[in-house]
Amino acid sequence: MKTLAGYLQDTPLADLLQSLHEQSVSGVLLLYSNVLHGTLYLYRGTVVIAQVYDSAAERLVATHDSALLLMEGWQDAQYTFMTSGNDSASAAPNTAAAAPEHGTSLYGQPPHVPTHVAASLALNLSMQTAVQLSRNPVKTGNVSGVSPYQWRIIECLAERNAPQTLKDLMEALQLDLPIVRGQVMGLITRGILEAGDTCSEQHAPSAAQPPLEVREVA
Repeated sequence: MKTLAGYLQDTPLADLLQSLHEQSVSGVLLLYSNVLHGTLYLYRGTVVIAQVYDSAAERLVATHDSALLLMEGWQDAQYTFMTSGNDSASAAPNTAAAAPEHGTSLYGQPPHVPTHVAASLALNLSMQTAVQLSRNPVKTGNVSGVSPYQWRIIECLAERNAPQTLKDLMEALQLDLPIVRGQVMGLITRGILEAGDTCSEQHAPSAAQPPLEVREVA
């Protein structure tokens, strides 16, 4: 077993993942930021599973792209990467076995790494950034894999039926900015939310284009 440890303030997550990708290694990357714990499973340099878990609330916070985007903001986080050192014999982890006991709907989409994580983060969401449900049709597959926190954000926007700032969402849902920002970013990458200059009061969903229907996750 080989290990690599350090802090994201010294080696940003994007640089760390790029280095592991270039080395084509397989293993588990663990990140710790206060009560939030991140887990990344890599197979030959590619992230196949990404999860963020709240140890205080004992619940899964984010998965897939949303988890990666959330962890990108953990500048003070500590990380540990563990590998067997025998990548040629390593097999890709079983997503069902590696995942905690949560609803299967959380894993409705295959895990993958965003093509341009840095480009998505360039949106630079702040507390004053307004977001709303997308006015474009949302594919069913994009909705099936959202996290519990993302469903709460969708429900809040659907109930208010008007653009809300990240500050509004923080107050309404009693969540910290890093969590709200990570979840919103994940919803934007899925095409479920709009943000920034595309969002204004005059762009509220019209009668002809009803807001996204919110249903309980089985």
